Amino acid sequence: MAVTAIKELLWTDKLKSINGYYIKVMPCVKKHLNNTAASMPESLRDTRGKSGKPDMVFCIDDLRCSGMLVSQSNKDIGDYVEFIVSLHALCHFLDRILEARELTDIREIQHLYLPLSDSMDPDIPAVVSSEYYSSKETIIYLRKLSDICREKISRLPGYRLVAGKMKKYARLYIEFQSCKYQPLKTRPQHLQMWSDYYIRQFPDISFWEFSASADSLLGICAMYISAYSPELAEEGTNLLDGAYMPWICAYQKMLHYYVNAREDTSTGRINLADFYHNLKYCEERLRFLAGKAGESSALLPDSGIHTALVQALPVIYLSDPRACFGLNRLATRNVMKDNSLMSRSLWNYNRFLNAFK
Repeated sequence: MAVTAIKELLWTDKLKSINGYYIKVMPCVKKHLNNTAASMPESLRDTRGKSGKPDMVFCIDDLRCSGMLVSQSNKDIGDYVEFIVSLHALCHFLDRILEARELTDIREIQHLYLPLSDSMDPDIPAVVSSEYYSSKETIIYLRKLSDICREKISRLPGYRLVAGKMKKYARLYIEFQSCKYQPLKTRPQHLQMWSDYYIRQFPDISFWEFSASADSLLGICAMYISAYSPELAEEGTNLLDGAYMPWICAYQKMLHYYVNAREDTSTGRINLADFYHNLKYCEERLRFLAGKAGESSALLPDSGIHTALVQALPVIYLSDPRACFGLNRLATRNVMKDNSLMSRSLWNYNRFLNAFK
């Protein structure tokens, strides 16, 4: 009887999370996303990266992941959603500007990303240098996105406890971009030399998997959610940090790179999944990262929120038709075998919906 009751409770929590995600969170995300795109200046609207895609298109899968963190919350989700949309848009445009300008000097790249650094620190004046942007409208727009993040963060009851971690994640993101856009021949060496400093404490992770974790914004979003609580303690932020950086963030971004591998290779972009020797090794590492992410999330305060996110990650990414294209089909199915019945059911449902897009 006790086991049955626990199972029923778990299913109730999962259904609550799923309902909250589809009914409350995603409509709010799409609303703010449309507002952000509508106010975009022409100078950014016309900018194209190497993929040839217009920059008015944001990475919706990454936003879906961030949205999962608030799907079980009873709080007003508006501030959080506006924060994650502004944060993802800011990073997206800075990445595309860097790609278009082909900067390789690390100091110049870090200066370009000052709007992101400043967005994590409402205590200092924001800086947007005019030398890297094509118009005054671009500067105003990027500053607006940065200011939205700063304003939302400053209102969090537990901001002071998470500020250091959020700044650290932003710094890692910027450092990764500094390596990612180095010349093609020296890119792997730059990534390995940079990541070696950090991964000494993580012997089970490769330099490209750690690099993937630095490319994720999930850690920032998780810290934001935790800072809603006025009872947040330093121990809680340290546990959260250890779970997200690198494990949950690496799992999320390696799924992203796995799905996008063919497209990135054809357009000359770096794809961290290419560092795996073969598809079987990639599959094994995705399953390993899934296990580490699941173990880490189960140890956290409010573990239900973070476990639900980890279980949702393969559903979000691997329901993309590209995940089952060609030889990927078997690898994807093997990764999904390790997931719960509900995750597999949602994966099949999402695949069905995506087939008609």
